[in-house]
Amino acid sequence: MLESSDIIAFSWSTDLARAREFYEHTPGLRCIEQSDFACIFDVNGPMLRLTAVPEVAKPGYTVLGWRAESIEETIQALAGNGVVFTGYDGMDQDVSGAWIASGGDKVTWFTDPDGNNLSVTQIATVLSGCGSGPERVAPPYGAAAVRGNRHHTTGGTSSARVSHSGAGRLSFTPTPSAPRRPQR
Repeated sequence: MLESSDIIAFSWSTDLARAREFYEHTPGLRCIEQSDFACIFDVNGPMLRLTAVPEVAKPGYTVLGWRAESIEETIQALAGNGVVFTGYDGMDQDVSGAWIASGGDKVTWFTDPDGNNLSVTQIATVLSGCGSGPERVAPPYGAAAVRGNRHHTTGGTSSARVSHSGAGRLSFTPTPSAPRRPQR
């Protein structure tokens, strides 16, 4: 019934002007409409509707995410736009701030000005359909090399700064904050 319909993503904000500024300038989305009730963005075809609310619930899991071809390049670009990434206890994030899942997917998290948890994922799996199982493909990065240079977080959730250290290298530096665990 809805298989041929476009999906609309929703998120929430207590300040639509501040949210519009963030979503236009940080991930680079194009605002296509704004009213007192919502700010609507084009997200490469689908729509993102940021709805005005008096208070944003903090669910502790990802509410909106993007797929990236190169998570390292995306992390570097977002860090250049002032994004502070989130580190999680037990997530074994690498030096760029990305967590590598057992299947090779790489994920990193950050928040918008309202505290909505956002993510970026580099998929290392070609899905072959429900029921037949995924076909695994080699990740486009050196998994063994990345696994040898990991950052281990401790003490729950932490914010983190990704800084440039010359020659395109990134440094992931966590800073402590409240304990919370992400869900993809």
